[in-house]
Amino acid sequence: YGFPSSSLYCFVLLCTMVHVKVYSYANNNRVWKAQIAGKYTGVDVELVETIPQTPDTLCEEFKKKSPLCKVPAADTPEGSLFESNAIARYVARYKPGTGIYPADNYRASVIDSWVDFAYNEIDQSVLPLFMQLMGFAPRNQAMIDESKKRFARAAQGLEDYLLTRTFLVGERLTLADICVACAMWFPFTKMFGPNTRALYPNLIRYFETMVNQPQFKAVTGEMVYAEADAVVPDAKKEKKPKEKKPKESKPKEKILTAAERETEEEEKEAKKPKSELDLLPPSKFVMDAWKRLYSNEKDTASIMPKLWEMYDPEGYSMYFCEYKWSDELEGPVFRVANLVGGWFQRLDPLRKYGFGSVMIFDRPEKKFSVSGCWIFRGKGIPKEMSGCDDSELYSWKEVDINNAEQRKLFEDYLCWEGDFPGAGTFNQGKIFK
Repeated sequence: YGFPSSSLYCFVLLCTMVHVKVYSYANNNRVWKAQIAGKYTGVDVELVETIPQTPDTLCEEFKKKSPLCKVPAADTPEGSLFESNAIARYVARYKPGTGIYPADNYRASVIDSWVDFAYNEIDQSVLPLFMQLMGFAPRNQAMIDESKKRFARAAQGLEDYLLTRTFLVGERLTLADICVACAMWFPFTKMFGPNTRALYPNLIRYFETMVNQPQFKAVTGEMVYAEADAVVPDAKKEKKPKEKKPKESKPKEKILTAAERETEEEEKEAKKPKSELDLLPPSKFVMDAWKRLYSNEKDTASIMPKLWEMYDPEGYSMYFCEYKWSDELEGPVFRVANLVGGWFQRLDPLRKYGFGSVMIFDRPEKKFSVSGCWIFRGKGIPKEMSGCDDSELYSWKEVDINNAEQRKLFEDYLCWEGDFPGAGTFNQGKIFK
């Protein structure tokens, strides 16, 4: 046909290559299993980013692929598939000669044992902890303890098994290794720090061997370990419903004069517990005056000199904040906005003593970062902020007002424009006042 021999080979290869579309959200380690397997077997696995739950019409259409309208699901030349292990096995079976899923019935069943182990013993053990870390479930210490206990049991089982082995089945990498390594990805990169990982040297050696294979890196990118064990913020204490008591006959209320009512109100006000910040000496910086100035001026940059003129470093503090787990902030953006908005709603006790500007930034791969600046009454972060569970999700750094770069960055956060190194592209901001 006029093709050089090498070109003809490539043409035939392209014509015979199987193409599989997998529907899921991005950075799903359950989808990675099929994508990595495809790198070994020559199957082209395309990710189609999908959240089928919304709108309802899309969900109804998606049920043709997955009966419960869940991801991942896949389209193959023969028809649709659902469940991540089924999709991974389909891709791995395509080319038995690669060895990652052999035709031999017994060896394939041994591999299946580890594929099921990855899901039942690793994925399911860390799921409760992962859901609470991401804020998708309320904090539950009993579930956290059980989740860590189950993971430790699975990790120790692998640690013992891998003492004299490089791979899980035989002397070469198989689908078993792909599934176990993918299941370990988020525990080791998001949940468990160096102290926990040090308990499993054989498992860590094995994990690093897997994730540094070029077929893995082509899908997952570079692996970065968690710097410390992740901590789930304390849950808000729920108010117990008041017990209904039988109604008692009340004595008739005494009719008070205007003067008596005023005295009674003053006594009630005096009995109310005061914030420690109310006991501080008077300051030249009046928070309400600054809030009015900021709210009423459209050109925010024009009032920055006035801020430093008004500011009292003896009576107030300035801080930067940054969300600790930005790599876990994935779209849609309204979820991130709700994260910040919910935080602000729980900061009512701070309104008299604080002012903040928090910004949401777009980052590559549909991820986000959140950071901002705050002014607090008094020295340090007040209890009205530190007592809010959400504050533990952020790292805090006091602003050195004598440092020109930090002053400029503080102004940029207030103006929602400027240079924010490493943060990303500005998406939206929220003001606490």
